[in-house]
Amino acid sequence: MKLIRWLIGLPLAAVAIIFAVSNRQMVTVELWPFPWTADLPLYLLSLGTLAVGIVIGALFAWTAGSHKRAQSRSEKRHQEIRIRNLEHENEQLKAHNERLTRESEPQRSLPAA
Repeated sequence: MKLIRWLIGLPLAAVAIIFAVSNRQMVTVELWPFPWTADLPLYLLSLGTLAVGIVIGALFAWTAGSHKRAQSRSEKRHQEIRIRNLEHENEQLKAHNERLTRESEPQRSLPAA
C-alpha cells in the first residue's frame, strides 16, 4: 500500500510543483456579491481551491462513516461483555467439574495393621 501511495503521490507532487513554477502570475479574485477582492498567484488559487475541496470531501466522508463507526464500537462492547460472561461461566464449570471429580473419587482406607 505504501508503494502505491508513493507511485501515485510522487508524480502528482511533481506535477503540482511544475504547475506552481509555471503559473506565478497574479490574478484578481472577486466574490461577486461581496465587495472584497484579492490578488493571488494563479498556482496558489488553483492548488488552494484543490486543497479546500479535498478537506471538505474528507469531512463529508468522515461524517458519512460515523454511523458505521458507532455501530462497530457498539458491537465491540457487546462482544467484550459476551466474552467476560463466557469466561466467568467457564470458570464456574471448571470449579464444578473439580468438585464432581473430588466427590467421585473412591475413599481410600488405610490398611489394617
